[in-house]
Amino acid sequence: MTGDAWTGGGAAESGAARSGAAAPIEPGGTVGVGATEGRLQRVVTGAIVVGVTLFVVGNLRPWTWFLDTTPTGGDLGAHVWAPAYLRDVLLGDLRLTGWTQDWYAGFPAFTFYMVIPSLLVVMVEAGLGLPVAVLVYLAAAAAVWFGVLRLSAGARLPVVAAAVTAAVLVTPVPYGVAFKLVAIAGVAALPAAAWLMARLGGLAFPGPALAAAGAVPFIFDQSFNIYGGNLMSTMSGEFAYSLGLLAAVFYMGAAARGLTAGGRRVIAGVLLALAGLTHLFLTVLALSFTLAFLLVARLRVSDRLRWVLVAGPLAGLLSAWWVLPFLWNRGLLNDMGWFGQSGSDVSLWTRFATDYGPALWSRTSLDYDFLANDPPFQLFVAMALVGAVLCFSRGVRRLLRLGPDRVQFGMAMALTALLTALAFVLLNEASLWNVDVPVWNVRILPFYYFSVYIMAAIGLSEASRSAGRLAAAAWAALRRSRSPAAADPSGPAPAPGEPA
Repeated sequence: MTGDAWTGGGAAESGAARSGAAAPIEPGGTVGVGATEGRLQRVVTGAIVVGVTLFVVGNLRPWTWFLDTTPTGGDLGAHVWAPAYLRDVLLGDLRLTGWTQDWYAGFPAFTFYMVIPSLLVVMVEAGLGLPVAVLVYLAAAAAVWFGVLRLSAGARLPVVAAAVTAAVLVTPVPYGVAFKLVAIAGVAALPAAAWLMARLGGLAFPGPALAAAGAVPFIFDQSFNIYGGNLMSTMSGEFAYSLGLLAAVFYMGAAARGLTAGGRRVIAGVLLALAGLTHLFLTVLALSFTLAFLLVARLRVSDRLRWVLVAGPLAGLLSAWWVLPFLWNRGLLNDMGWFGQSGSDVSLWTRFATDYGPALWSRTSLDYDFLANDPPFQLFVAMALVGAVLCFSRGVRRLLRLGPDRVQFGMAMALTALLTALAFVLLNEASLWNVDVPVWNVRILPFYYFSVYIMAAIGLSEASRSAGRLAAAAWAALRRSRSPAAADPSGPAPAPGEPA
């Protein structure tokens, strides 16, 4: 099999070459290595991805997932209402939004909060009838067999994941179990999603595996518990945010591959729409990454424009049924009393020293006493800066036709961290000057943190590859210096009867 819908092999690569872009490397960076070395790299990568995923799953206490209990904690005690209302009232009338008297003096259900996560809970709970479920089980088993034995490495994970997901969806489970499975899905699958994103981005070994590992400190970050994305936020009720982050990470992988080799416009548009419909904030991360990659992509400007003009409008059309009513009725929204950091009565420098700097670097000023700068974020920022320097220095060499294309992804992630940090600052600055900003700026911080953690993994990967090349060159030089030919410049003595 010469190509697949995810890795972009085969004809798609030839199309990229015809478009004027440099021929992309094989995702995962195994081109140019021997068969044994490539196999070893795949084994090591698989072990790391599976290992960190099992570590995350183990900390989610999987033995409690299938207990028929009602999940609670933080806002989850309120969120458990939503899927049941969707199932019992709205879906029977073929509707996804409506009006309910269950809270306040009545409120519009799912007009201002995303319906897709609740719909997933209903789907997992309902499943399918036994005859249809058996057929799906057989099809899923065949897909797993075919994916493991016959497909390329890049296509294997999406096919197997889709088959397992289908098998779960068709199995009816109690309501509490369905809610818990959907609530933990985003954080449980994030390491594998980060691996796929980095692989599609063209990172060389061990980059994709380290990207999966880089998702782990983000998941267990203990500096925030309500902003979204990490485990503490998810268990506090922000499970829609973690699901949206998962969709956004898949989108970033598809966008990186599409803007490197061409194509992937339809799947990217679908994933972008899904990210926004799962949690609207995630469009900030997805669009920041898209802008960053457009700035560093080697694809011809016309091809980049064509990609954007297909993927962007497609995402807009797929999400318009929910986004447009949200925008039309935004005047009915309140801000829930959230406010920014220091007011406009202090200088900009003071705001950087007391608010922005700590949030982006030291994390010394946190919302609650039980929160902590754990893991120490300064270390990851330093590693991310190393990765940014290595990627951009190699990017300059790439422009001179001396460097690899894989650094595009690293440069884009570094720019994404910069853009999301700027968004965090500028949203607050705008609100201080009476600009109508309907976004609490700290909700942008998880995007910055995630980008830094992934960029730190890229920095470690690129630094290790550089160290490996230097060590190999030093070893080769040492061997040459110790060879007999190097020790005797005149060369070996001629055999008897041969001219000297």
